[in-house]
Amino acid sequence: MNFQVKRATLALLVFLTLFAQSSIGQELARDASKQPRNGITILVYARPQDSHDPIEVKMVSNSSAPKGSVIVLATIESFSAKPVAAVRLGWNAYKESEGMKKALLRPLAAGEDAEVFASGTTPLIPVEVLAEKEICEITADSSRRQTAGATKTVLVNQAIVSMDNIKSLRGEPMVHVFNDDYAIVVYVSEIRFVDGTEWKGTIK
Repeated sequence: MNFQVKRATLALLVFLTLFAQSSIGQELARDASKQPRNGITILVYARPQDSHDPIEVKMVSNSSAPKGSVIVLATIESFSAKPVAAVRLGWNAYKESEGMKKALLRPLAAGEDAEVFASGTTPLIPVEVLAEKEICEITADSSRRQTAGATKTVLVNQAIVSMDNIKSLRGEPMVHVFNDDYAIVVYVSEIRFVDGTEWKGTIK
């Protein structure tokens, strides 16, 4: 009889322990779901229809290679009658809502200042001779296949934006958690033409 009581008591203790663990796990999951899931949105700076900017960034994207990359590819299109020899890409990191407006050329609301939390440029990237209406992919991922519509691919030896470039946006000690939701806006900051002339661009 005592043996049966002990077995029943032990079974009850195991049940209560498992129930408690399950309840704690569910509570932790609920707490985790309430935590902010900050991150990065990558965007391109829109070219106004009436713009005379010689080149537009059409698309940016990421991939698993190289390690530590945030933006590994940018697709650009030339609108210049003058052949292009090289380009330099630039990027600014804003709070997400303000970055979206900057990328889409929308006015900021009252009180918004579009503070730049991080910024940078790539080295000057030779694109051979990029003619008008030609589309060129610039990528650090050597395994990537050329996108349909692109006429050439230029392989570079570093990501356009890496995690090291935006380390100021990340929290400590959890370096994979960002301090807020940010948007990185990519644009063409410099163009070198075949004839030796230059053009400089910025986000307005």
